[in-house]
Amino acid sequence: MRRTLGVLLSLAAVSLFAAGGKGDSAKAHAAGTDDAAAAEKILLDARDAYVHGHYANAIAIAKKAVKAQPDQAWRLIGASSCFLKDRNGAVEAWNTLDSQGRSFLTYVCKRNGLTIP
Repeated sequence: MRRTLGVLLSLAAVSLFAAGGKGDSAKAHAAGTDDAAAAEKILLDARDAYVHGHYANAIAIAKKAVKAQPDQAWRLIGASSCFLKDRNGAVEAWNTLDSQGRSFLTYVCKRNGLTIP
């Protein structure tokens, strides 16, 4: 039951990652087409790691996209930190996100028994 809930939460989180970071595409495109495509590929790989429960790997991968797509990358980093019960990592991500991203991260952390600001 807990595993099923975790999978459902992960799938919901992926859709929220896609909904968040609306300004990221413009930032990535301003950096150049190749950079935008590379950042999208990196984030796709990070999301895949996240959905499959490889949270430390998701963080490592998403950190590579922070410059090109910070909003989406920090959402992945923060949510993965919540699942790892890494409060410092979650708070670092929370501090970089907008109000929508912070609400999302607060929810994910709370579901994992972690309290962040």
